[in-house]
Amino acid sequence: MRSLKLLPILVFFWAPAAGIAGAEDLLPTIPLEMVEGGQTLPRPIPPPPPESTFDILVYGGTPGGIAAAVAAARLGSQVALVEPGRHLGGMMAGGLGQSDVGNPRAIGGLAREFFARVYNYYRDTYGPNSPQVRECHRGYRFEPHVAEGILNRMVAEQPRIALFLRHRLRYVLREGLKVVAIRVRNLEDLSERTLRAPVFIDASYEGDLAALAGVVYRVGREPSWEFKEEFAGVVYWEGGTKKGPGSTGEGDHRVQAYNFRVCLTNRPDNRVPIPRPPDYNPDDYQLLREYIAAKGVKRLDQCIYFGRLPNDKYDINNQGYAWQSTDYIEGNFAYPGSNPEGREVIIQRHRNYVLGLLYFLQHDPSVPEQLRREAQQWGLPRDEFPNTGHFPFQLYVRECRRIVGEYMFSEHDARLVPGRQRTPLHRDSIACGSYSMDSHATTKWQRGQTTPYPEGFFYLGRITKPYQIPYRILLPRKIEGLLVAVGVSATHLGYGTLRMEPVYMEMGQACGTAAHLAVQLNVLPRQVPIDRLQRLLAGAGQVLTVFNDVPFDHPYFAALTYCGTRGFFPSYDARPDEPLTQSTAAEWLKLFFGANAPRVVPGEGPLTRAQMAVWLVGAMEKAAGWERNITSEPRAADVGPKHPAFAAVQTLYQHGVPQAVWGEGAQNFQPQAPLTRAEFCALLYAAQSGD
Repeated sequence: MRSLKLLPILVFFWAPAAGIAGAEDLLPTIPLEMVEGGQTLPRPIPPPPPESTFDILVYGGTPGGIAAAVAAARLGSQVALVEPGRHLGGMMAGGLGQSDVGNPRAIGGLAREFFARVYNYYRDTYGPNSPQVRECHRGYRFEPHVAEGILNRMVAEQPRIALFLRHRLRYVLREGLKVVAIRVRNLEDLSERTLRAPVFIDASYEGDLAALAGVVYRVGREPSWEFKEEFAGVVYWEGGTKKGPGSTGEGDHRVQAYNFRVCLTNRPDNRVPIPRPPDYNPDDYQLLREYIAAKGVKRLDQCIYFGRLPNDKYDINNQGYAWQSTDYIEGNFAYPGSNPEGREVIIQRHRNYVLGLLYFLQHDPSVPEQLRREAQQWGLPRDEFPNTGHFPFQLYVRECRRIVGEYMFSEHDARLVPGRQRTPLHRDSIACGSYSMDSHATTKWQRGQTTPYPEGFFYLGRITKPYQIPYRILLPRKIEGLLVAVGVSATHLGYGTLRMEPVYMEMGQACGTAAHLAVQLNVLPRQVPIDRLQRLLAGAGQVLTVFNDVPFDHPYFAALTYCGTRGFFPSYDARPDEPLTQSTAAEWLKLFFGANAPRVVPGEGPLTRAQMAVWLVGAMEKAAGWERNITSEPRAADVGPKHPAFAAVQTLYQHGVPQAVWGEGAQNFQPQAPLTRAEFCALLYAAQSGD
């Protein structure tokens, strides 16, 4: 046996570097067992031995980590889910109750299932016509304890998941360049154990496992010239697509601001007073004091953003145009490279900062009386975060380490290709996203500044379009046996749209699915067959290609979203139920089969089923070695031995292609019937799956 390479504990330093739609067809109706009091605790497990082996190990109980573990367990893998904190759910359970969804048609798989469960919870608990159902916006807005309960249940439903709460990563074991084990410490009794697996997934916000494994990573902002990104580096945003004076595009180590997404309520029967933090100093909010006076602020929502949640609760966030709000700007620069003790100090500073800001607005005599009275109506919800003083347990780490992977996702991947109606095509797409590229500020507001937002802040909703996420950004360079679900390979600009919790869930699901395949096939994650990975994901409802006109319940959804990765659709309109022309069919065959595409001479008009059979079998003969079936016993009731397409039709039936697409309707082949665009995609998809 080869000796293990032991990587010691490292002290990391940052490296200078670089509207919600609610259509009914967007969410399934998924039965949900009621969650008692909104809380379903994870299934208890007996303490494992000092050394344990699993199929897959996931580090980080974030939504991305939960999705990775659940996806792999549902496929049959034995999974260890390791989380250093006391809670699962990351920001979804930690206060971010107004989800950053973007276009709901881009959200599929376990993320979509989570939102469906949220909707069903409110519907079943309060009734379909209740205010709570309206306020949950089809499941995209939720109370923190509801999210935590549902995420806990999704884990507890899987007996193949072994959960390790309060276990912190100590170091990583490698054989050569392959990760083979990690050492973790139980923070309750300080015991340590070694956990082994063929494949590891880093789903932490900080990217600690990847960093300890020796993965090259970036922290900060790339200069605009490196990837030719319009909004990279130092930028002062004026709104829309305008940059203001002082925008140099220079790269630096700066990280966009963190904050706590504090949940507030104005219901007296559920309201806990805002505590005065121990280090409170009203002078820390001098910039807010000046802003209130200069702008004549009369309403609290001019200082803080309020996102309405069910049951008279609000998810508060930074108000971007305010000179000072809930973001603790410049207070997080040391966070990515700090050890756990250093990070805890930074977390406490963020906690005290936002509590101090709320306390300031409620009590400081410089705040106008009308504004103070409004602020005093708000407090922490008594029924949220009971174990942490009704304050969120999770700091909003918007961005930390980003690995350098096999592909670097940049601003260009979320913008339309010049002259085209789609963002760039990624043949290895494993998920999709759509939320605006954005960044919170990196530098505090400067007195006399002419642009309305502090440096580093931008929101590029006008130019961000639905995009595909390539598998390559989950794969770190050189280091083997490791996938990354959160701190993926992207520039600061590209990460500005990938860093949303639903997208983390999608990337986590892709990681869990790929890890399962790697274990089953006994290959490295980078050797996983992309076609098989995409088929598993599409079959589980993951979106690989976004369409405007393909609902999730379309009978050929999986085939359409898969064929989109082959470049079939130059725009976001698939027109699935329109007849397919012969010329388009010939083009699609070339895109799908490449050099194995048959030589065909397309005519005018629609493609018939008989023509399709001849063309498709010709392609499969070259691509998969199919042999034509010339038996005389007809397999279709309406295609006999004398029909010119008889052998091709017989061969398709032998491989189960018509049956897979038309089911009971496949008894009659209807050789002269025109094919729809969706049917042709489904036939290609079925033929390849049976090759």
